[in-house]
Amino acid sequence: MSNTITRIRLLELFEYNEDTGEFLRKITVSSKGIKGTVAGCKSTRGNTTRYLICVDSLNYDARQLVFLYCYGKHVEAASVITKDGDISNTRLSNLTLAYDLSDFELTKPYLEKLLKYNPETGDITLLQSLTVTYREGHVFVPNTSLGYISLACFPNCPLAHRIAFIL
Repeated sequence: MSNTITRIRLLELFEYNEDTGEFLRKITVSSKGIKGTVAGCKSTRGNTTRYLICVDSLNYDARQLVFLYCYGKHVEAASVITKDGDISNTRLSNLTLAYDLSDFELTKPYLEKLLKYNPETGDITLLQSLTVTYREGHVFVPNTSLGYISLACFPNCPLAHRIAFIL
């Protein structure tokens, strides 16, 4: 992430309001970026609306800036999940990080943190959000014609019956 904004620069330029999710400008940077005004604009592409903020000629997703401002941590916009499904809602209480699947292991302790298996129905429920599509509480229902559930969100485990057997 070279050429990215630092937390020091972000704190220099903005004040973030956790209740409203807005970044207010601390200094005037241009004719549009006036001190005291709300930074950024909504950007719509297809069915997706997000909130972008331009800093030093680079656009940032406001969700990324919230994590940098509040926690000093750079995150990818795609890894930030909004609890209400509205990615333009950047209130801190509405944001959470997706579960990191890069070190996914097919072990019982790991799976018990992520999934709950119901042996009576065969359903598998997510206990933590994995992606924007696969949120906490999402239920994978068994496909009776195939006899298993395909879990495309797990890179190393396409068949859920393996997970059910482990749990």
